[in-house]
Amino acid sequence: MKKNCLLAIVCLASSFAVGQSNIQLNNFWDNTFYINPASINSKFYHELSLAGRQMWAGIDGTPTTGFAAGTLYNDDMRSQFGLKMVSDHFNFASKNEITGTYAYSLVLSRTTRINFGLGFSYEMIAYDLSKVRYRDIGDLFLFEKLKNVSNFNSDFGMEVTSPKLKVGLSSQHLFGAASAIDGVFGNTTSYLYANYKDDFRDYINYTYGFCVIDNYFRATSLNFVQLQLNFGSYFKPTPTSKVFQLGAYCRSPLVVNNLTGIGEIGGIFGIDLGDNLYLAYTIDIHLSQIVNNTFGTQEVMLTYKVKPRRKCRTCPD
Repeated sequence: MKKNCLLAIVCLASSFAVGQSNIQLNNFWDNTFYINPASINSKFYHELSLAGRQMWAGIDGTPTTGFAAGTLYNDDMRSQFGLKMVSDHFNFASKNEITGTYAYSLVLSRTTRINFGLGFSYEMIAYDLSKVRYRDIGDLFLFEKLKNVSNFNSDFGMEVTSPKLKVGLSSQHLFGAASAIDGVFGNTTSYLYANYKDDFRDYINYTYGFCVIDNYFRATSLNFVQLQLNFGSYFKPTPTSKVFQLGAYCRSPLVVNNLTGIGEIGGIFGIDLGDNLYLAYTIDIHLSQIVNNTFGTQEVMLTYKVKPRRKCRTCPD
């Protein structure tokens, strides 16, 4: 019984040791490729993104994440090829992951498409045992189980898009993440989301969305479920330019096997730095006593978009 309880505790602790129950950027609404391999850039541009994330800034030893992603759309093949790299560090644990993706766009009508995507990843979890203290893991039994491991994994997703509406479903880490705990640790994360974007006004646009996030841990059969609501506004001087963005989101309290945890609120701020360069900043605040000791979870993202040289012949109107 003690061993099972300690195993459950370490699985929960280790989930935060890789950033969160799943390594996820807060600012995924503009480009859902971060959570869905089937997501294709709405304007069919090539795109490169770099991001840095500090969880619970102001507290020593909290998770830090580096993220890089790039996508390339091929008009003739109606296909997008992508690459994602994530490096996450927390105390004595670290996780590095590289994922290659492929997405195919199927035309349903002149303005509507359904995209299907696959991702194949290689992930590595490592522990710096020189930093481990028994109080970090609770028991010597667990200390002996902390071994560096690696694993292959896969993602799957689909997304329906139209000029105003985007609806998607995806799952990451279908086989569960690599594990140091009896070889079976990690979580499969599933997303169900929809986003409406009014992109026809002259000076200001609005976007609304929701996302249901489900994390399933195989080793302990725990389920983490959250609902996220999003609102954003885009200000622009002309119909074709977007100077800056203001947005907000909230996450429902985390539900773990019918036990309710802590909710979160956040803000998103973005600005165009040129025709192709975009900078975004996100702050996330946990609604608990920890807010008195931290500056929140902070995230900075830089995105570079390259318009194809020729006009897309297969893109929707």
